[in-house]
Amino acid sequence: HFALGQYPEAYAAYQQVNQTNLATAATWYAAAQALRLMGDTTRTAEVVTLIDRAVNTYARPYPREVAPYIWQRAQALMDDGRPREAVIDYNEYHTLLAGQVNGLFYYQREQAAIAARMNQLAVDDIRRAVELSPDNADFLIEQASVCARFNLLDEAIQAARRVTELQPDFADAHRILGVCLGEQGKKAEARTALQHAKELGDQQAEALIKRYE
Repeated sequence: HFALGQYPEAYAAYQQVNQTNLATAATWYAAAQALRLMGDTTRTAEVVTLIDRAVNTYARPYPREVAPYIWQRAQALMDDGRPREAVIDYNEYHTLLAGQVNGLFYYQREQAAIAARMNQLAVDDIRRAVELSPDNADFLIEQASVCARFNLLDEAIQAARRVTELQPDFADAHRILGVCLGEQGKKAEARTALQHAKELGDQQAEALIKRYE
C-alpha cells in the first residue's frame, strides 16, 4: 500500500502491526510517514506521537541508529508549531552524530531557532551552514534575510551580493541588497539594486525605490 501511494491503507496496516508484539521502531515510524503523507494538517500532533513511539523503543543513552528518527521528529515538531521542542531534537541529533553534520542540519535548526525566537542561535547556525556550503544560494539568501532582520547590514549585503553572483535572476537577493544599502544611506546603490528586483518581478520593489529617493 505504501509503495502504491495508498497512504490511508498503509497507515491502517502499520497500526495493526503496532498493536502486536511485532511492533518495532521501523513500523511506528512507517505509520508516522504514512499519516504525514495523507496530508491532513490537523493530525500533525499524531505524527509526532508516532515518531515518539519509534524513539521510545530505545533506552537512553540513545545509540546512533536513533538519529534518523530524532531528525524526523524535529521536522514533525516544526509542522506541529513546536519549534523550541524541535531545537531540542536537533541538538540531540547533533550529539548523536558527534557534531558530524552538514550545512542542511544548521539550516534546518536555524529555521526552528527563528520560529522559537532564539535569535543568536539562528544567526550562528546560518553562518555555519554557509561556511559549510558557501555556494548554496538557499543558505546565502537566508543568511542575508536573517542578518538584515537583526541589523547586521554588512553581513547581509555580503551574502546578498554572493547570491546575485550565483543566481543573477534571484529577485529576493536584489531586494534585500537594496534595502540594506538604503539603510546604510547608500541610496543610489539601493535604487539600482531595487530596480533590478523590480525588473525581475518583485512586487515590493517599487515602493522601496520611492523610500530611497
